[in-house]
Amino acid sequence: MLYRDVLNDPKCHVCFWSEAGDFLRQLAEVRSGNIVLDVGCGTGELTVKLAYLAYPGIAIGIDTTPWMLETAVRRAEANGLTNIAFRLWDMGEVGFDNKFDVVFSNFGLQRVHNQKALLEWLFRALRCGGKLAAQFMAKDFSPPFLLALDKVVEEMLPGCAYSSRRYPWFMGEEDSYARMLAEAGFVEADVFRREWPLRCISAGAAVEFFKVTDLWPYLDLLPATEHAEFCMRLAEEIEAQYGRGEFDLAYDRLFVMARKSGFRS
Repeated sequence: MLYRDVLNDPKCHVCFWSEAGDFLRQLAEVRSGNIVLDVGCGTGELTVKLAYLAYPGIAIGIDTTPWMLETAVRRAEANGLTNIAFRLWDMGEVGFDNKFDVVFSNFGLQRVHNQKALLEWLFRALRCGGKLAAQFMAKDFSPPFLLALDKVVEEMLPGCAYSSRRYPWFMGEEDSYARMLAEAGFVEADVFRREWPLRCISAGAAVEFFKVTDLWPYLDLLPATEHAEFCMRLAEEIEAQYGRGEFDLAYDRLFVMARKSGFRS
């Protein structure tokens, strides 16, 4: 059965963005004794859940953001976990080859533009028979958000590297990503797109979500004194489309499931 078939189960039909990671965790099927790598672990919320599932195995979370890792460490300590570790992400790091039963990534892969090199690195990190479970932005994932973002960028950052519908994130397409997985050596690949709207209490709340995850490349191009104005203008443009109050912001995700062959070449 393809992993996308699980979506036909009504229990999985949810709209809150925070539940997409838990859905991916179910697909990953982490088992007791597994060694798990959480790529782009952020503040470690899902890494902690993976560690509980893997016990007495180990969950290792990696991320490029030190303050998020500090929060993740505190979260693990608060849960009394001893089978969990966190470290700064370095794709050139040695010692990860053939180490993990599951490589998991919830909303972390879109920060890497060289997906070919990334998939090769993830492939090497897996043991034979190991599983990759990931989700990230689909191509043109949120037309309303991108429309608002493009307008504000043209106003405040005209001619920058991310103007004219050029974006600082990788956004995946089903067919091309399946080809990249095969080229990296993965088998049993299942790549599917799924609508998973963000439930937002306001346009400002939507901007705060993206500020943590995806807006920093734009904000880095502006003086700190203009960050608040950029976010305010973006919220205004989103509100112009959705109005005030709660709304579901369109958001499509790409789910990726694949396996490393159980036989050494």
